[in-house]
Amino acid sequence: MLRNDGKAWDIKESRYMLRNDGKAWDIKESRYMLRNDGKAWDIKESRYMLRNDGKAWDIKESRYMLRNDGKAWDIKKSRYMLRNDGGKAWDIKESRYMLRNDGKAWDIKESRYMLRNDGKAWDIKESRYMLRNDGKAWDIKESSICYGMKA
Repeated sequence: MLRNDGKAWDIKESRYMLRNDGKAWDIKESRYMLRNDGKAWDIKESRYMLRNDGKAWDIKESRYMLRNDGKAWDIKKSRYMLRNDGGKAWDIKESRYMLRNDGKAWDIKESRYMLRNDGKAWDIKESRYMLRNDGKAWDIKESSICYGMKA
């Protein structure tokens, strides 16, 4: 394919890829990535991310998210979730990171956020929700359930 300096390179053995303007860029030193239509997009200004098959998907309309190895996974069928440090993933079964309601993660050991039963988070210092021993939440102002006790 054609590099941005007008020369050619082997796309199987190179770190250069094709931008949407028909030129190439160095994928190791660029914020551009390849869309599923073969073009590129600016990952800093786009909602598209790279799937593990080398294609892209719309992160606002998809259940796929980016793993820390640069691949994607199905968030409905996986134990990996998105960390708040820029699109990496962690194993929710072996980690202290959990998912906030804004789609980011927080360190459950160093945070006042906890997980609600709908899978979102809330601020335990400013909320009437608390964590039940089954990992779910309840409204402490409208409930007769106490932690560790039956109603």
